[in-house]
Amino acid sequence: MNFPSRRTFLSGIGSAGVAAIIGTRGLRGQTAPSPRAIDCHHHFVSPGWIKALTAKENRKVAGYTT
Repeated sequence: MNFPSRRTFLSGIGSAGVAAIIGTRGLRGQTAPSPRAIDCHHHFVSPGWIKALTAKENRKVAGYTT
């Protein structure tokens, strides 16, 4: 059986204790988006990157054209 190290175990116990004391309500990384917000971000992928993925996987990358 593969058990975590003593350091990992103790840091987990410490984190659980801190979360119990201060609560987890303020620890969220992101809040809910505003209902008035419009999400307009974009994920850019260069043609060279698509060619590299196509060559590596030996197939077309779904959703992208070369």
